[in-house]
Amino acid sequence: MINKLVNNIIKKGNKNVSTKVLKDVFINLKNSKLKGDINKILKFSFISIQPRITFVNKKIAGVVHKVPKPYENIKKLNTSSKWIVQSSKKRSEIKCKDKLSNEIMESLSKKSLSFKRKVSLHKLGLANRTNLKYL
Repeated sequence: MINKLVNNIIKKGNKNVSTKVLKDVFINLKNSKLKGDINKILKFSFISIQPRITFVNKKIAGVVHKVPKPYENIKKLNTSSKWIVQSSKKRSEIKCKDKLSNEIMESLSKKSLSFKRKVSLHKLGLANRTNLKYL
């Protein structure tokens, strides 16, 4: 789980910098109000963001339908780590470690941008559940 997060943080192939950033994030999480092991904190934040469905485009009679499809377990973890890193880059804090640690803390309280992305994806899945017949 930590390696996936490091690989998503990497810019221009500089893995040392991304590991330093992640260590700083862990220090920020230890110093925050959150109590407990960092691995558990990361696990719960990833679980709260994991999407349960994805969409497959099916073309039927010249019309493209978005058909909801359940995610596999490995892809859930990959997308949740990508979403955390992408939404942390959109935040307004100056340092990367602050952005990432605040995004992880807010994902636990279900207020982060990545959690809102998951909710909007699930709403779209509910709207398109009539297209399940095309699977």
